[in-house]
Amino acid sequence: MPDEIRSEFVLKARDLLPRIPASDWEWYFIMQHWGLPTRLLDWTTGSLIALHFAVCHDTALHDAAVWILDPWSLNDWSCGKPDLILTSDTLAAKYLAAPYASIRLPARPVALVPSYNSPRITVQRGAFTVHGNKRNGIDEQCSKRLAKVVLPKDICVQVRRELRSAGISEFTLFPDVDGLSRDIRAAEVEGC
Repeated sequence: MPDEIRSEFVLKARDLLPRIPASDWEWYFIMQHWGLPTRLLDWTTGSLIALHFAVCHDTALHDAAVWILDPWSLNDWSCGKPDLILTSDTLAAKYLAAPYASIRLPARPVALVPSYNSPRITVQRGAFTVHGNKRNGIDEQCSKRLAKVVLPKDICVQVRRELRSAGISEFTLFPDVDGLSRDIRAAEVEGC
């Protein structure tokens, strides 16, 4: 199934993108940022951006959380390389083969440095982990490399207002018509 999705996206998205991705990894990052299923997990190097993503959805029923990852420690544990992995690294190739190729994925996730090939990845200060053949979550696989900061549900609206005052909003993180619309709607609903 994932190979079919990837192939169809590459085939149909070419005319919709301002620039054709230069590699399979760039295509994969674009797929993730536009909501298609991948083995990527989005991260950001910006603390206020992470806070926005934690509280941006209706959190009236549940507490929110910001997860903090030590990517150097993760990669040291995963592959014995205490560095961030570039997509050009031979290690990265083990995680993303050409569509329909039969390769055995590594078991442990690694932290990747993406190419900043889209406005969304750039403004969100994007980073990724790519996951191998284990289906359990990163919090279960490598809890010693993660920290969780819980935000009580009763402060989330106030945090969103304060982030907006600091210039962090849907439109600054999604610089397109979708982001603008969500930004205007959020400002109207929350009165800020």
